[in-house]
Amino acid sequence: MRPSRLGAGDKYVWSPNASAVYSTTSGYFEAVKQQELVEAREQQNHQDRFQNFNWIKNVWSVKTAPKIQIFLWNILQDALPLGMALQRRGIMTHPVTCARCREPETADHLFLHCRFAKRVWSNVPTTYPPSPPPVCFPPTGVAINIFFWVCWCIWTARNLIIFENRTLDPNDIIFNALRLAREWQEAQPIKHIETRNLSNRSIHTSTGLTTLYTDAAWRAQDKTAGCGWIIYTPHSEDARKVATTEMFVATPLMAEALAVREALLQVKAEHLSNICCKSDNQVLIKALNSNQHPVELYGINLDIEKLASSFSSIVFSYVPRNLNFAADALAKSALYALNI
Repeated sequence: MRPSRLGAGDKYVWSPNASAVYSTTSGYFEAVKQQELVEAREQQNHQDRFQNFNWIKNVWSVKTAPKIQIFLWNILQDALPLGMALQRRGIMTHPVTCARCREPETADHLFLHCRFAKRVWSNVPTTYPPSPPPVCFPPTGVAINIFFWVCWCIWTARNLIIFENRTLDPNDIIFNALRLAREWQEAQPIKHIETRNLSNRSIHTSTGLTTLYTDAAWRAQDKTAGCGWIIYTPHSEDARKVATTEMFVATPLMAEALAVREALLQVKAEHLSNICCKSDNQVLIKALNSNQHPVELYGINLDIEKLASSFSSIVFSYVPRNLNFAADALAKSALYALNI
């Protein structure tokens, strides 16, 4: 859920219902569902949760530091100097066990199955391991997946125990992983978004109105969105094209609402007064015209309502997707250019 940027008040909502209204029936079914999830997690062991993870696909294509990619490649090739690997090469004459739990030390054990590793993964705000518990983690400031950084920090913590007799707790591992990921992310160059000159033959403005065409593109893997909007003013034949990106966007509908809000913030800053705002998302347009507030859009929609009240007139209308291709292209360009 995105909070309001314009000071809208808080409100109690029941998030399992789209209407945000609590009922005894919905409360009962939510309790049953949560109990079923707990039971399912208890029955599914840690190894099963990782068995479908495609290591090959997620090593060289992942956006991370080169040393992390080489480290992951070493894991795949069983090249890390772990206890069982050293014994297999004839370097050690007896099995070297895990420094924490004295189980045979393999890559799977160290990073996934060790009790310490399980405690780390249970508190990591990431999409791995699969089927995480439904916990609302605070913002980390990291837009990339930190799974690989956590593996790296588990490895360095293992070496600290063996060579320096120093131990770290799971929170230290998570903090170090987030810090390293954030430092690497901030060191990456920012790519400027270049938009091509799109034809506007299918776009028509309303006489006397400033017309906004808005759209958004959303990527499920990292919850990022590209927002694009085009501004047509009554006394100018040239359209202004704007694109931006948003991180930590939960759904495509939220991305569409963010595009509308950002577009209205811009036209308000330019002191434009009579607005026609168009979007190809019928659910969003219906919500804006009926003053309904879906749970996921509560803060954003209140911002849009507050912005709408500052204009002399404003209309929210639906536009077919084939007439909104220019804003759609802007949003997709912004999303694809986000390469952190």
